[in-house]
Amino acid sequence: MRLRNTVCLAVLLYAVDLHVTSGRHVSEDVVDDVVNDVTDELDAPTEVVDTEVSENSSASNHLLLSREKRKAIKYLQYRWKQNEIPFEIDYSKFNSTHVYEIFKGMNEWQTYTCLRFRPRKQQDQNYVTFEHHESKCQAVIGMSHAGQTIGLAYYCFNSHTILHEIGHAIGFYHEQSRPDRDQYITVSKNVANDYSL
Repeated sequence: MRLRNTVCLAVLLYAVDLHVTSGRHVSEDVVDDVVNDVTDELDAPTEVVDTEVSENSSASNHLLLSREKRKAIKYLQYRWKQNEIPFEIDYSKFNSTHVYEIFKGMNEWQTYTCLRFRPRKQQDQNYVTFEHHESKCQAVIGMSHAGQTIGLAYYCFNSHTILHEIGHAIGFYHEQSRPDRDQYITVSKNVANDYSL
């Protein structure tokens, strides 16, 4: 599976690299076809377990006890619909290595969650755009109603940072913002005034 993913990503990178370095315009349809072919190959199995259970079942009780507090956004209006996240990438600002890291990050989320990333269609109103940012790695928490940016400075291009920023766009807060954080961390109040927020 990993070898197949690597080969698919290599093909995608080759196509993107040709697009970026040739200086010629490649139609959006051609890029979309390549991206669709590769993302189809990268998808994890699409079977999703139905999580609707009756209130009295032991599975329901387990879910209620074990999933009360999360670090993800809880408001439905900020969750991605149908577990799909349409995306676009500003190819003019990123080289093939950058694009590879972005796809690798999306694939990692797809592998371990029920979320699916797909290229944005014209009619998509809610989507993420991977754009270059001069000095920051940043993303809005959850789906904002309209296009939103995952801003990536060039120093952000490592697997952990891209996963982190995609996680924000999905709807995850930082660990220290979890409602149960006090069970796991101790906050020292000895920060010098010059360094406090």
